[in-house]
Amino acid sequence: MEKCCTIGVNEARILRALWIQRSMSRIELARYLGIDKSTVTKLTATLLDTGIIHLTAEGSSSPQGGRRPVYLAINPGFGAVLGIELQTDFYVAVAVDFSGTIVFQTREPLEVGTESVPQLCLRVYKGIQAKLEARDARLVGAVLGVSGLVNPSEGIIYQSNPLGIYEEQHLYDEFDALFNVPVILDNDANCGAWGEIAYKKDLIKTDDLVFILGETRANKAKAAGYTGIAIGTSIVLGQQVHYGTRYAAGEFQSLFRSGEHMNQFSITDAEAAVYEHDREVFSRVAHELARNISFLVNMLNLNQVVLGGRMEFHPEILSIMKEEIQENWSYDTEVDVTVRFSKLQELTIAYGATGMFLETFFGLPDVQFSHSPVDKQALRQRVSRETPFLLDYV
Repeated sequence: MEKCCTIGVNEARILRALWIQRSMSRIELARYLGIDKSTVTKLTATLLDTGIIHLTAEGSSSPQGGRRPVYLAINPGFGAVLGIELQTDFYVAVAVDFSGTIVFQTREPLEVGTESVPQLCLRVYKGIQAKLEARDARLVGAVLGVSGLVNPSEGIIYQSNPLGIYEEQHLYDEFDALFNVPVILDNDANCGAWGEIAYKKDLIKTDDLVFILGETRANKAKAAGYTGIAIGTSIVLGQQVHYGTRYAAGEFQSLFRSGEHMNQFSITDAEAAVYEHDREVFSRVAHELARNISFLVNMLNLNQVVLGGRMEFHPEILSIMKEEIQENWSYDTEVDVTVRFSKLQELTIAYGATGMFLETFFGLPDVQFSHSPVDKQALRQRVSRETPFLLDYV
């Protein structure tokens, strides 16, 4: 079993470098971080002892000969992280190792009754526990993506219409009572954005994007039996998810909506229920969504629009989005924006949730104007404890 350690600033910098660069020699780390090689050697020895990093294949020697450099990398076998997308009638679960490689995935039906969200999370985990154990996946943490207004820092769901939550629910204490590893909450669209940040290492630091999650889901809002289109968004500025002062950033409602229907657009609820299968209705929804997003893209000068969820089954929306963004632009030049689908279709949110965990774990200490929604050092300390994943539960 790996030893527990407190990870300091320079250890965190080494982990961050290896997370981004995938593998580096001690000499490369020293140059990259501006730290003496002797210090790097000492710090990496401690990290090797914990099992968080490991030695990989040796590199080539220099033309002058000499010892071949030994490379270091994040140890995939240190542990696994579980990401869960919780919907009203199904869940998607993805487990990744510490390199971000998927080791398990599933999509299963789910009946949401009167259980609390932590109880649902526990039920989902117990349903896949044997399959994870068969893969020797030692879970060290989990992230749950849900629809609604979510505060990941304090573990609060302020409101979730699909889940029928209308009063604040503080959930981290209950999670801690059920699980021996950290379980984190976040909004589902934000999870999708985290996946883009964590696993798209070709993004440069200035990349700003909007992630759009399009789903067809049941809504348990009061006195409602609405089932249909549901749009959520997340804004990434400088590779940081923008949460807003009340963690409500990204809540979408069309500027053209009249207010007489439950859905987020100007269409009727009956049309919203069939938008996926009615080409004419979908075209209207796509153009209306694109007009709303075009204002945001051009106002904030975003350079990427990433679409996930059910939208990925309608490739025509890419050209519609691009056309509306260009139409909204004030100048004769072409708007420099990439419009694309997320790569993983129905796994996008669950996989992105694991990205939130790993990006936080391998993050640098927070500085002014760059705060993580979760305490990084506390997360690392909890992960490194020698504890089983699940407490006895009756």
